[in-house]
Amino acid sequence: MAGFVTDAQVTASVAAALHKGVGDLDAFWAAVVTDANQAAYDAILDHFILCGYSAAQIGTWDRGATFQRFLARYQALIDGAGDKDEVGEWRTELDYWRKKLGQILTLDAGGAIADPVNAQGEVGHGSLSTTNDIFRLGQPGSCRTDGPNAPGSPVPLSRSGDCGTEW
Repeated sequence: MAGFVTDAQVTASVAAALHKGVGDLDAFWAAVVTDANQAAYDAILDHFILCGYSAAQIGTWDRGATFQRFLARYQALIDGAGDKDEVGEWRTELDYWRKKLGQILTLDAGGAIADPVNAQGEVGHGSLSTTNDIFRLGQPGSCRTDGPNAPGSPVPLSRSGDCGTEW
């Protein structure tokens, strides 16, 4: 798994939050931690790619380990919670770290501010790329006036060509 922290580091953080030793955690935590750790790293990548930074630049972020560890920790605690009463506190912490990440617009690496290599909001690769998407809206005479694909309908238009839209 790529990222700033390992699953073992996140597992130790989760165990500390639960006031347990790593060896005292049930076996199901391994999968929960792996998923949460990947989600945390993906959130960091998604955020900074939209700010125009490359994956290589993001990989050098000075505070990457801190953010990934806390995002993964609270996501894992929420996903693995047996006592749903505690989720509120952990969700508040997760929301705090997500908001804090969202407020960072510059990437510092090695104590220096890195310049974005792409225009802000431009995604050229990965899961956010829309390079191969096809959208055709408003072809004259092609819109139905009734049914689920009628104009103003909250239901997405189908690939069948209603209203000239392809998904």
